[in-house]
Amino acid sequence: MGEKSKELELLFTHKNLNSAAFITAYNPYSQALSLEENTKRNQYLLNDIKNLKLDYIDGYGEHPSGKWSPELSYLVIGLTLEVAKELAYKYEQNAFIWCCDDAMTQLILTHITVCHSKQLSLIPIDS
Repeated sequence: MGEKSKELELLFTHKNLNSAAFITAYNPYSQALSLEENTKRNQYLLNDIKNLKLDYIDGYGEHPSGKWSPELSYLVIGLTLEVAKELAYKYEQNAFIWCCDDAMTQLILTHITVCHSKQLSLIPIDS
């Protein structure tokens, strides 16, 4: 995260586009679902991507800690950040990876919890 991706830079040049999101519909809000349910959810996400007439590449997302099994994901090319957020909200994802014309990858958090204590703070939920 936070690094320039030469592969995305080449892809953007080749496709004449300048944005991408890496997203899945697996395990909404980090609640583990069966492979069957995750596969069904991802098919709905893929249908949405196709209905939006967006290019995509299949991939797998893996949590750095290894505590989650790899999740089938899509690198969706040419969408806006707003559309990427809408898809993430629709499929109840805590976060997704975003990249725009500078080819720098960044984690976009989409789900936060408010914690009440002596101070009010916003804490991102682990994905």
